[in-house]
Amino acid sequence: MEGKPPMEINEFDQKVVIKEFSPQQDTKSLESETVPSTNLAGNNARTSMNSNQQSRSKNEKSRLNNQSKEQVKGKGTGKEKGKGKATKPESETTTQEPVIRHEPELEGQEGFMGRRPINDPFVPGEKTLFEVSYMGMVAGNMLLEIKPFIEVNSRKHYHFYGKIWTRPFFSRIYMVEDSFETMLDFETLLPSLYKLQVKETKQVKEARFFIDWNALEAFYWEKKATEEGESEKKQQWKIEPFSQDVFSSLFYLRVFPWKLGQKFGFRVTSDEKNMIFWGEIIKEDSLDLMESGTSIKTLVLKPQVELPGKMNPIGDFLIWITDDPYHTIVKIQAKLAFGTLKAQAVSVTR
Repeated sequence: MEGKPPMEINEFDQKVVIKEFSPQQDTKSLESETVPSTNLAGNNARTSMNSNQQSRSKNEKSRLNNQSKEQVKGKGTGKEKGKGKATKPESETTTQEPVIRHEPELEGQEGFMGRRPINDPFVPGEKTLFEVSYMGMVAGNMLLEIKPFIEVNSRKHYHFYGKIWTRPFFSRIYMVEDSFETMLDFETLLPSLYKLQVKETKQVKEARFFIDWNALEAFYWEKKATEEGESEKKQQWKIEPFSQDVFSSLFYLRVFPWKLGQKFGFRVTSDEKNMIFWGEIIKEDSLDLMESGTSIKTLVLKPQVELPGKMNPIGDFLIWITDDPYHTIVKIQAKLAFGTLKAQAVSVTR
């Protein structure tokens, strides 16, 4: 492979500084830090609802300044001094707001203002607890959580967390205790890194993933221990702009304005491959939360993955999301060779 070798784990630690996020520095951190622009569609990746508000504010200040200058020159009275020309009404002199387009075009424009969603579906503190069953037998639980904002390399990030574990009885057959956390830049909604911990009957693994957006390169490091011994895996590859990682995708799909018959896609990168995730809402449904019995309206999403040159259906795999502005995942169902794997929400708290 050309270029520098993949990063060692200590290089990840050197490149990534993670700290608690302070609300007091929210505005300051968003305005003072710059987003890597090389190969990232330049400043368009930085556009957001906040920047649009700043633009509107600047336009308003400019309008007021021009109005003040006109008054000083004698234009504010309705006529210029010595010329008798009428001044245009204020409504005709206001500056039109710039149109902020969403990138990439692949994702469409609906529901976005720049890279920010018009309706932010992510509420820190949200927790969705699932019951996981296999072949009709309860095997364990899964948790998807939105943790408080976090600071990564001096920038505000969403902090997403997931965990899946087996119950004691099923652990006698095969024990699973896996978890991940992935962090998405608040303004660009681009992933910076993820961490993966795997503890299972046949393996223990730690993995880290990092994206260098300036170079458009992804780095993956993995250390695994099995009965056969220990092994390491290192990868480095070029990625497409605006790509999600495999874990951030679970949350990023929620930013789209889903409705029956609608189809959206976004780029994903994993395991030295660049692909496109496509989702289509194939039907409306309802689902009862297992803990409270509350019935909620849902949309059923059928995913597909497009690799270069071909479309790959992901078998009989469906995702249920809430039919509301949050689009929270509340059910996942996959038919495997030896039975059906299902994860259904027990409770959703915000």
